[in-house]
Amino acid sequence: MAIPHTIQEQHPADPLLLLPIPEKLPPSPLPALPSLISAFDPYIDASKTSSSSPEDESIALPVLTSSMRQITRNAQVLLNAARLGAAEAREELDGVDVKMREVEYERNRVREETQRCIDYESAHEPIDLPNVETFLASVGQTPKDDEGYEYALTILQLEHELEEILKREAQVAQLTKDRDAHIRAKKEIKIKTDAVDVHLAGFARTANAHYSKSKYYPALIVYPVSVTLSRN
Repeated sequence: MAIPHTIQEQHPADPLLLLPIPEKLPPSPLPALPSLISAFDPYIDASKTSSSSPEDESIALPVLTSSMRQITRNAQVLLNAARLGAAEAREELDGVDVKMREVEYERNRVREETQRCIDYESAHEPIDLPNVETFLASVGQTPKDDEGYEYALTILQLEHELEEILKREAQVAQLTKDRDAHIRAKKEIKIKTDAVDVHLAGFARTANAHYSKSKYYPALIVYPVSVTLSRN
């Protein structure tokens, strides 16, 4: 059996790449490599064969190649398991990276919204917020050194401000409704006024026409005649 002098790169279609990964992985082949290499020396270097004593019996080449195949198989199984573990770790890392990007995006959004709230300037008159005493009475006299004090105070102020905003929005909606009603009434009055103007214009034209006829043709004027009835 000829021993190759060079080892080529593994072909993608090599059956060793498709070996199933067992539940219990084989041991590492590294401890067995030195003895296997030394057993191959007599077949590689002829000088070592001539210098060896007759008592040293060389291991048969088929046995060595069988051991080499087994070591190669175990090494390939370990390599496949390492590749699979690396792929799973890479997939997990990609998932963590995506989640981290989502968290960073949400963090930036929160920062932007917080800055907008800080820079907000109301176009309307400021809303009166409850004082600290009212807040302490509503929450049961929370001490100032409590960690949730500032948070609860902020929540209460925001809720109060929201109530005031809703009230003002309701007032604006009612005023808008009243304004629309006045606009509709004004349009109806204008329509009726335009109709009266049209009627008066027609009446004026008719009156002018009759006046012109009576001026040039007096005989056409019909005068009222009083009739007296006699009784027998």
